[in-house]
Amino acid sequence: MATIAVRHVVLISAGASHSVALLSDKVVCSWGRGEDGQLGHGDAEDSLFPAELRALDGLGIVSVTCGADHTTAYSESELQVYSWGWYSFLIIINFLVYTICSINYLY
Repeated sequence: MATIAVRHVVLISAGASHSVALLSDKVVCSWGRGEDGQLGHGDAEDSLFPAELRALDGLGIVSVTCGADHTTAYSESELQVYSWGWYSFLIIINFLVYTICSINYLY
């Protein structure tokens, strides 16, 4: 269980029944309903408390956001957008972080 009370939260986003937080040290934590893999913890279990997403360590995540049942993270250093959970017409089956798209720059 990650304790975020003593760490600085930079950004927080909420989906239908889960939340994600980006901490100042670029650690991403999520909690809530995990039925569709939207927490990114490698399973479909619910989490009452914030837990770190170790798969994102070292990727330089600078932004996170939630959809109803999915989560996305943007890595500035890797220039990648990662997404997991239930997507509108797509379910990411094994709950690992996938690269959805790769971009060269942002406008």
